[in-house]
Amino acid sequence: MDARQIADHLYMEKVDLNQAKTMVDRYDYVIAHMISQLRFGTPDQVDINWEELQELHAFDLKGELHVFEMQGELEAVKVEEEEGCTEFLEKSYLMRNQSILKVREYLAADDDGQATGVYTRPAAVVKEA
Repeated sequence: MDARQIADHLYMEKVDLNQAKTMVDRYDYVIAHMISQLRFGTPDQVDINWEELQELHAFDLKGELHVFEMQGELEAVKVEEEEGCTEFLEKSYLMRNQSILKVREYLAADDDGQATGVYTRPAAVVKEA
């Protein structure tokens, strides 16, 4: 794996945009920010207009595919958790459809040994009362 470690048990790898387009279906959920609209749902529910795309998060509990605009071009990275990854805080956000978006903030020690957030990503959507 030609990936960079960004925290204990968390790795990031740059992905070719054409490869990224084929990977979206592997994840449980998609958030796509396009010029004309914002779409959220499962990959089969979200119609991605790649010409208008500004940012995309395809995600599940084990990782995410993040596509974003950088200097006028779309870039893509894949972030994956290894088994046993526990160095994160999990936050919950109520969405308009009354589902809960779970977001993970991964922690690492800085030069002074203090915990600091090094990466944040959506991780799951759950239906909770």
